[in-house]
Amino acid sequence: MLGLGLGLVLVLVLGLVLVLGLVLGLVLGLGLDAAPRFPAVALPTQNATPAPATSAITKNPVRIPQYCPAAHSRPYSKRMAKPSRAHPANVPGPWFVDDTCIDCDACRDTAPGVFTSYDRDSQSIVAHQPVTRDDLLAAHRAMLLCPTASIGVRAPRPDLAALPEPFPQLIAPGVHRCGYNSPDSFGATTYFVTRPGGNLMIDGPRWVPSLARRIADLGGLAHILLTHRDDIGDAARYADHFGARVWIHDADRSAARFATDLWRGDAAIDFAPDLCVIPVPGHTRGSVVFRFRDDTLFTGDSLHWSRGMGALSAFEGACWYSWSAQAASLRALADLAPRFAWVLPGHGGHTHGDPAVLHQSLLTLVAGMESGVDHSAAPW
Repeated sequence: MLGLGLGLVLVLVLGLVLVLGLVLGLVLGLGLDAAPRFPAVALPTQNATPAPATSAITKNPVRIPQYCPAAHSRPYSKRMAKPSRAHPANVPGPWFVDDTCIDCDACRDTAPGVFTSYDRDSQSIVAHQPVTRDDLLAAHRAMLLCPTASIGVRAPRPDLAALPEPFPQLIAPGVHRCGYNSPDSFGATTYFVTRPGGNLMIDGPRWVPSLARRIADLGGLAHILLTHRDDIGDAARYADHFGARVWIHDADRSAARFATDLWRGDAAIDFAPDLCVIPVPGHTRGSVVFRFRDDTLFTGDSLHWSRGMGALSAFEGACWYSWSAQAASLRALADLAPRFAWVLPGHGGHTHGDPAVLHQSLLTLVAGMESGVDHSAAPW
């Protein structure tokens, strides 16, 4: 009986060892870990083929990796504007702005007939309730692009579902406003450009699946061009979704380590026959302006239209690198872009006008910057 008992124990031990061996084999063979894996985000430190020191463009052949939640900016707030927090200066009616507004100006640039600035509290308010269909669509767009979800509608709520698709919004030939401004870029306006050589996104909106579907319907996305380090938004996620290349100036690269390609130096670069990259150090060291088809400037935060002054302006109070360098950059821009008719910024007003008038406005701005005119309190 003792021998039989020892035999049974030995069989059980061998069986347990066999089971443990099979489990260990599965773990090693399938590469299972105790914690879930997220795809790594490539942080390229050098090029596979180093570019010459004089090269203005650095190309990294590594494609954008899978979207990594750990590297993604914080998600857009799921809050809704609260009628109980509506600013008292809103005109009576269903549309309102609550007191969480950060005064990014996006709603006023998108729907100037509905929203205005309330300077005492540095925020936007509803100045006129939308009545026409065009005003209603503009207000709807402003509500959707607001980075803090500060715009709301209370009963009687209009039928917004009957309105056209809000974004991308065509605002110039081949140029669309993306909408869905990101809180990570203080509500910067971003753009989508359709062109035969591959569609472009200028700076990054927040990630919205419906916007991605509309971009796919319009031919997808080949390149994301970043004007500077502040307005990146969810560019990484759009790049991952479309397999697009991402470009930024080397001086601002630390804010977009996922970028696949870099511009270097301060000389203008012909990106394509219809697109020139013009470095404009000033707002940040790596700021650039994109001149598209000679008549359109995507200016980031380096240049904008001031509705309050009725002229081109720049943000002296939000110049993070060098105001004198920004003045010199804009002087050079005036030489490189003498016939622009559109100014499409990240922050501040956009405008379309006579090229000669706009060029003179730019020269006047630069002269004021060079002579010490104070722009720190210039109106939106």
